[in-house]
Amino acid sequence: MESKTNTLLARRKIEVLLNQAPVAMSAGVVAALISTVSFWHTSERNIVAGWFILYTLIFPVRYLLITRFNLTPISNRNYSLALNSHLLFSTLAGLLWSALGIYLLSSLQAFDSFIILLMIGGLIAGAAATHSVILTAYFTFSVAVALPLIVFLFTSAEPGLNMFGLILGVFVIFLSFTAYRLNKLVGKSLSLQFDNLELLAELEKEKNQVNSLYKDLEIDLAKCKLAEEQLTREKEKAEQLAQSLLAISTLDGLTGIPNRRHFDSIIAREWNRASRTNTPLSLILCDIDHFKAYNDHYGHQKGDNVLVRIANLLQENARREGDLAARYGGEEFVVVLPATSVDNARMIAEQMRVAIEELSIPHKFSPSENIVTASFGVATLSPRPDQHLGELIAKADKAMYQAKQKGRNHVMVAADNTRKNPEKPE
Repeated sequence: MESKTNTLLARRKIEVLLNQAPVAMSAGVVAALISTVSFWHTSERNIVAGWFILYTLIFPVRYLLITRFNLTPISNRNYSLALNSHLLFSTLAGLLWSALGIYLLSSLQAFDSFIILLMIGGLIAGAAATHSVILTAYFTFSVAVALPLIVFLFTSAEPGLNMFGLILGVFVIFLSFTAYRLNKLVGKSLSLQFDNLELLAELEKEKNQVNSLYKDLEIDLAKCKLAEEQLTREKEKAEQLAQSLLAISTLDGLTGIPNRRHFDSIIAREWNRASRTNTPLSLILCDIDHFKAYNDHYGHQKGDNVLVRIANLLQENARREGDLAARYGGEEFVVVLPATSVDNARMIAEQMRVAIEELSIPHKFSPSENIVTASFGVATLSPRPDQHLGELIAKADKAMYQAKQKGRNHVMVAADNTRKNPEKPE
């Protein structure tokens, strides 16, 4: 009896998988079309077009096989053949996506690489939601997609691609655990359905226990409903977590403004743009004065509140499109100002310094002021071919250090960017 139930449960899982498969397949075709259109002008058109044709040819074959399976009477269905066919085509589809990803990542810029990885990550997340009823189905697709990509990214000479490989690896591992949890929930839900059928059979045989069995049936139905509701919540949570993972990779968890990783990406892009257009690129480094003393005496909770308030203030003052305020690390922040002269950058830094001062956050343990203040370093370069991005950051850091030496709560400009070092107005 138990063996028969297990067989029926396994077949039901295959039916659920194949019922959900057309949705995932349609999403894959849409994603393939979007990818083809998006990268049509940035890659070899013959290769992209050939990939799209090959990928879309799989769809009607898979759809016909699933339709034929669903139209076949249950007693005549070949469940093993249907499952193996689905696994084969899932593996093929995954390998095609992996091949496209490797081809595009080897030639695209960082932002386009991020887009294709985001799309592939979305497909894997979708597979976790639609294929987790049978873990083998999920892993055949996700491993075929992710493993070659991860190996390619980790073996790449580009540090940025190495980081993408790490993010993709963590993302796939996380989704694998999510798929495992969903598999358990679906299995429990389907198992409860079969349990209910067995209870109904017992009701026919043992009518003298109708009342007792009816109560048990109500309990089991309630459990089944809870399991189905929990499954729905877990699917929604998986989608939300996928979106959260993307946000975590670019935003600082405490302040909510862009993090160091995002800053590194943006400053490199703006440096290249300034080199091409021969326009100035300004950078402001900001460090909260005596922040350790503040944390030690007021506590880390209030210290975190100070970081959040100053982060929001800096972001409000980086008003133009293209400006970026980010958390550089600890109590340090950085502001990127494309196409901004040194005088305008100094003025913006001074506005930020005054705005922080006007917050009037008490800091009686500060050796220099009785409120929370910040020191700013400003640097501006119009990049030449013989210069490196690190020079701009080093100049801003040196200017900020000079502001500290001057007594803190000052704005200092890198010495070779201006004729005199700016000071806090008297």
